Amino acid sequence: MDYGEAYVKSIAELKREISRLNSEIKKMREHKKLMQLSLYDWMNRNNLDEYNGIKKIKLLPKDPLPKKKLSQKKEDAIKLFRNAGIPDPESFYVEYQRTQKILLNELNNN
Repeated sequence: MDYGEAYVKSIAELKREISRLNSEIKKMREHKKLMQLSLYDWMNRNNLDEYNGIKKIKLLPKDPLPKKKLSQKKEDAIKLFRNAGIPDPESFYVEYQRTQKILLNELNNN
C-alpha cells in the first residue's frame, strides 16, 4: 500500500467515525432537550424559579429565527448601502461579498 492509498483509507475511516459520532451527539442533544423540559415541568409543579443554579426560564426551547433567503439578504444589503449614501450599492455589494470569502489563492500565499 502506498502513501496515497493510506491517506484515502484514513480519510474514509475518519469520515465514518465523524458520522457515527454526529449521530450519537444528535441523540444526546434530543435527550438533553427532553430532560430540560422535564426539569422545567418539575420546577413549575414545585413553584421554583431556580434549582441548583439552573434557571427555569433558560430551560424553555427557543424559537429559531427564520432564515433569510440569499436573494433577500442581497436585496436588504443593497438597500442598506443605498440608504447609507454609497454611490454604486450593487458594485459595493459584490466587493463586500468578495471580502467575506477566503480564496484558495490567498490561503496558498500565506
